Amino acid sequence: MTSGLSSALKEGIDVNKALDEGVKVLVYSHKFQPLEGLSVEETEAVLLAKDLTYYLITADDKVKEFAEKEGVKVIVL
Repeated sequence: MTSGLSSALKEGIDVNKALDEGVKVLVYSHKFQPLEGLSVEETEAVLLAKDLTYYLITADDKVKEFAEKEGVKVIVL
């Protein structure tokens, strides 16, 4: 299970609805250290988006800033 999915479940987010809507869960299989100032979940999301050249969707300005420094395209909610 990914760090992000685990975190969403702990926060009470209805991930089943997202999965039913076709959201895909991707796993970052490499060992990594969290980026300075980011949680494990946030780091995983940034690294996945970077490696797969996907957009990162976030509502957090700190995550947006780190992602853009890594060359990740960001959509802010």
